[in-house]
Amino acid sequence: MIAVLAIMLAGAGFAEEPKLSSDDVAVIKEALIHFASKTNYWNWSSTNEPLLLVELWSRESGKAECNNTNRTDVIIKKVSRCPSSLEYWWGSNRYDCLDGFGEDGKTTRIQPSTLASMISRKETDLSQLADVCPIFKLSQDDKFFSDRVFADKYPTATRWVDVWLPGFNETSTEAFIGFMFGPRHSASVAFYKLQRTAPTEVNWKVTWYQFKYYP
Repeated sequence: MIAVLAIMLAGAGFAEEPKLSSDDVAVIKEALIHFASKTNYWNWSSTNEPLLLVELWSRESGKAECNNTNRTDVIIKKVSRCPSSLEYWWGSNRYDCLDGFGEDGKTTRIQPSTLASMISRKETDLSQLADVCPIFKLSQDDKFFSDRVFADKYPTATRWVDVWLPGFNETSTEAFIGFMFGPRHSASVAFYKLQRTAPTEVNWKVTWYQFKYYP
């Protein structure tokens, strides 16, 4: 899996998309707000939901920042790149997503057109997201990926995300989105499946999600 992750991060030669669509913004916003509601730092306690684990450690104060209620922001990498090798995450049965949580149950199925759409997406600037939610902050600084410097560099933030643009099925009723997140000392990825709430509305709800951790 680590080799696969390296391939995903090393992709190059992507063209740029002009801007986010209204559905892009709505899906990313819904997924990230849900993601931000999970606050189980370093906590492996019993729960029926997947745990969100980040390592928010301040070198300046010499302690964990997990109970700092002043931290609410999510730092978003300003430019997104779709992982062209995403399909390898699923193996031979790549449309079945296992071990998640939500109204779809532990296992959900992603439509082939949804995954193909996600894989085909190009780079685009995510600056539009700064205006859709007060806790979203954007940065182009790759150094925030380090779990050793993040807490002190971003004193109002709980975590960072590197968003992959969502994919949509042929009828634009299903969306699938993934993103890396931290700070952690190793790779971590979140996946979200969403459904449109009404045919003529730009409103989406989370029906399944999963956090993956790698050593």
